[in-house]
Amino acid sequence: MLELAPVEIEMKELEILEFTLPVLKIRVLCSKGSYIRALARDFGFALESGAHLAALERTRIGNFSIDNSININDLKYIFYNFSCNLFRYNFV
Repeated sequence: MLELAPVEIEMKELEILEFTLPVLKIRVLCSKGSYIRALARDFGFALESGAHLAALERTRIGNFSIDNSININDLKYIFYNFSCNLFRYNFV
């Protein structure tokens, strides 16, 4: 087994969103350098059981938030319309 060197991180918030055995859904607010997969591993170790992630969604990093993001379909629409308009002109 690969031994990982300990790294100091800060778990600012840990909220249980849903708990229906065997699934635990949480929301974590943590410092950079945090590995949520390692958190799941540590939960499993503490419970003397296995644990893994079924899903992981980053909702914020720095000043960027999923709440202020653009939908991928809207982005495709904007890109398609911009590129069509761009190539409509002859720049030569």
